[in-house]
Amino acid sequence: MTYSIKSSHGASGHVIAVGGEADANAERELEDAFREAVRATLEVGGERAIVIDLGGATFVDSRILGILVRWSEDLRDKDWKVPLVCDDERLLRLFAMTGVARSLDIHPTLASAQAV
Repeated sequence: MTYSIKSSHGASGHVIAVGGEADANAERELEDAFREAVRATLEVGGERAIVIDLGGATFVDSRILGILVRWSEDLRDKDWKVPLVCDDERLLRLFAMTGVARSLDIHPTLASAQAV
């Protein structure tokens, strides 16, 4: 499966964009992206926010879902904002069926996620 994970830091916080088919092969890279986003945000200062953008994702497996939930919950417990961007009906159904939707702050667009 082919996937991509890209990170960027801007005025509205850090964005981790996940594209393609994110399966177990993406697990380590996604973990590293979260660690780097936290480090960069703390170094630069400003708003403690990491946006997870799944706008380019076509598949997300259970390991990736677990990482998203764990990081989201851990960071929110430390007063960080961790919105997730997703408008793919298949992924949204998966989030609802697995109960993951209750643990994630889901937004349809990057702009709406960055506005939180």
